[in-house]
Amino acid sequence: MNKLYHILKAEELYQFNIQDHYQPSSLKTKGFIHLAYERQLQKIITSFFKDSREVYLLEIEKDLVRNSIKD
Repeated sequence: MNKLYHILKAEELYQFNIQDHYQPSSLKTKGFIHLAYERQLQKIITSFFKDSREVYLLEIEKDLVRNSIKD
């Protein structure tokens, strides 16, 4: 199975852990969830999370996602 990753900041991880479901803010504001393949992670973290002290990764099995994924 192909794996996808969703990058979280500490405050997003906290919300993920205390709620019974997780809905990233991008789903509401942009209509989709940002995901990445492993090969993309370093560049994304360096470019968009450089001011974050820590980031966390949610690992997602691509084949188990029911909604459409655009590469």
